[in-house]
Order: sequence, then C-alpha cells, then structure tokens
Amino acid sequence: MLEPLLKAKPKNVFEKLNLQIQLLLWKRYAEQTKSKWDLLKVIVPAVLFFVLLILMYSVFSIFADGGLEPFVIPLAFWIFTQRLVVQLMYEKSTKLQESMRMMGLSDLAYWLSYFISDGVILGGFLSFLCTIFTVGGLFNHGNFGAILGLLFCFCLSAVPFCFFICAFFDTPQTSGQATLGVLFAFYVLYIVVFTVNASDAVPIKTSQVICCLFPPMALQIGSGSFLKSYDGISLSLICGLMVSVVL
Repeated sequence: MLEPLLKAKPKNVFEKLNLQIQLLLWKRYAEQTKSKWDLLKVIVPAVLFFVLLILMYSVFSIFADGGLEPFVIPLAFWIFTQRLVVQLMYEKSTKLQESMRMMGLSDLAYWLSYFISDGVILGGFLSFLCTIFTVGGLFNHGNFGAILGLLFCFCLSAVPFCFFICAFFDTPQTSGQATLGVLFAFYVLYIVVFTVNASDAVPIKTSQVICCLFPPMALQIGSGSFLKSYDGISLSLICGLMVSVVL
C-alpha cells in the first residue's frame, strides 16, 4: 500500500502536495488503528451522551423538547476536541512536525491531512452515528439533515480551532488540561450570556454572530436553535460561520 506512494515522483507542486497528503493520511490511519480502543475512546462517550439525552427526556417530562441539547450535546464532543489537541501537541513536543518540515513537508499538506482524517472522515462518521440517535425525537424532532449538518460543521471547524489552541502550549499534558478548561469556560459563558441574559448591552443576534466564530459556542447556539421559542440567527448562518473558521 505504501510502496507505490514512496516510488512516485511528483511532476509539479500539486502532485507533490497530493503525495504528501496521501502519505500523512496513511500515517494517521496507522496510528489510529494501532490500538483498537483509540477511536472507541472518542465514539463511545459521544454516543453515551446522546443516549443519556433520550433517557432524560423519557424519565423527566418537565423538560421542553429541545431544551437540554444546548447543555448536553457540547459535552459529547469534548473528548473529540481534546484528543485532536493532544495529538497535535505530541507531534509538536517530540519535534516530529519540525522534522517532517525539514524533509520537505509543506504546512498546507500537514494541515489538510488533519482536516481530512479527523475533520472529514472521523468527524463525518461521528456526526452521522450521533445523528442516528436523534431520530427518536431529540432536537425537538428536528430534521435529520439539519442536525447532521450542524454536528458535521462543528467537527470541521474544530480542526483549525485545535491548531489555534496548540499555538499557546508546549506539552501534550498541559494542552489537554487547558483544552478542557477552555471548553468549560465557553460552556459557562454560553449560560451566562444566553441563558441568564446577564448583559443587554449587545443585541442577542450580534452576540450570537460573534460567539459562533468559536466552534464550541456555535455548537451550543446551534443546538438551542431547534427550540420553538428560539428567535436568534438561523441555523444556516450558524453553520456558515463555523465553516468560515475553516477558511
């Protein structure tokens, strides 16, 4: 599988970029399949949170349809985000990324390989799997495609968000703990700004547009947009703002 890639001689810049991406994707695949538990550590907790939502709605009838999603759904993707940060920081701390760059690896190929492997492939699979559990009535009986689009857009935007976080740390341990701290801070900020409504100085839709530039908060706002009483920006705009983070 790897031998044809190693023997290939790129004729131009685009072929060289494509070859580098393929090699890096093979590397990601080898790393992720080395341990059968690696991907399960991301998938199982996320699915359990969706199952927990179903149980909470079935046991407690006091919650309005779609009222719990903004507070539970973000938690389901915390491990997905933290794992990506730790992976990036491991390569940074061991000088692996720098070594590959010295051997001719372009930064674009490195970024695209993570975007494809973790954002598109793993994120797409995780989003689709979690959306299946919403068919029972989660998100206020929302449209399957709309829910899938929201979760998938978050997974795509989480990749550049994780690259941004990695710029401030030097070790995987520190970055992993700090990532949970950042995610928790955004979680609390959403509650303060949009639930407690502590400040009326900025219009609610303006606040939402600004907050949607940060993927964790955009996921919370998007999860809350399925409520009947919701009067904020549209789900399509929320997803568009998350995609803009990628670009």
